[in-house]
Amino acid sequence: MARQKPFGELLNEARRRNGMSLADASRALRIRQDILRAIEEGDFSRMPPRGYTRNMVIAYARLVGLDPRKISQLYNDQAYAYEVGKVRSSNNEEQFQSRRRSSSGTDMGESSSRSRHPESTQRSRSRNQDSVHPSRGRAVPRTQYTNLYASPAKTRPGVPPLAILIAAVVVVILIILCIVLFSRTGATMAEPNDQATPITGLTDTSGNATSSSNTGTTQPTDTTGADATQNAAAQLPPTSAHFSYSVKDGEQAYIEVYLDGSANPDVAETVTGPATKEYDVTGTLRFTTTNPEAVTLMLDGATVEPQETNSGTGIYNYSVDFTSILRAWQQEHGSTTQSSDGSTAGAQGDGTTTPAA
Repeated sequence: MARQKPFGELLNEARRRNGMSLADASRALRIRQDILRAIEEGDFSRMPPRGYTRNMVIAYARLVGLDPRKISQLYNDQAYAYEVGKVRSSNNEEQFQSRRRSSSGTDMGESSSRSRHPESTQRSRSRNQDSVHPSRGRAVPRTQYTNLYASPAKTRPGVPPLAILIAAVVVVILIILCIVLFSRTGATMAEPNDQATPITGLTDTSGNATSSSNTGTTQPTDTTGADATQNAAAQLPPTSAHFSYSVKDGEQAYIEVYLDGSANPDVAETVTGPATKEYDVTGTLRFTTTNPEAVTLMLDGATVEPQETNSGTGIYNYSVDFTSILRAWQQEHGSTTQSSDGSTAGAQGDGTTTPAA
């Protein structure tokens, strides 16, 4: 079995691997060089008391990249062995001096007493040899340190088998639920739409077919009423004109919007795109801009273009007059309606909106 290196030798080798001198380590740790040299040489007689030295060894191990816990444990074991050796050496010296006194005849009575009571002498000698407290154990431990240069890898606590079993059951239940749900969804999607089944003697009230009580066959129903309702809805006159303007992304345009002939504009600012604003016009609207290329105008879903007010001015206008739009609709459908002032408007007018002069 390979001999375990002393802690001081391990610290010395690690310091040299890091390219540090003893003076560098002394400055970094603020410990005198003679103490660090005694630690590296394992000279316990020149080291401070055990508690101070242990803290120094831990700091030294961190500095040179060793595992402080392992180096500290190694130091404690070797310091303990050193102290046990000192006690045994002292006991041996006392026994040697005692034997010299006995052999020289200076204490014959004591020698004869020892000879008469050998068991008492043996117990005394045993107590001297075993002066170390038995709870301290062996001087040099049997523990072998296999890694003194890195912290031990952290181990995860084991997962109880019951937790694994519960997790597996939950996963299986979830899989079964998913399969059932998907199968029901697929069956629902695959089912054809229910169709009305003709029954002899009954009249179909679904509005799609009529059963014949005599032949049992179905005949299509008259849908003229539904078409008439749709046509009547299409004949209703408009209640407003939908107008909107949009400024293109990254473009700028100065815009003014006047409603119902008001002198105070609803909008009067430079607008940066993208920007959109919409109006439901029931009276009049006048739109003005200085950059028509950056603006898109829409009237009832159709694109319209502004016109320059006077050639060379650079100001473009577009006006919406709902009354004119309503007249155009009346002319197209040949109907009349009563205006807000109580008069009846006929189907006259050009039916177009023109830019304001």
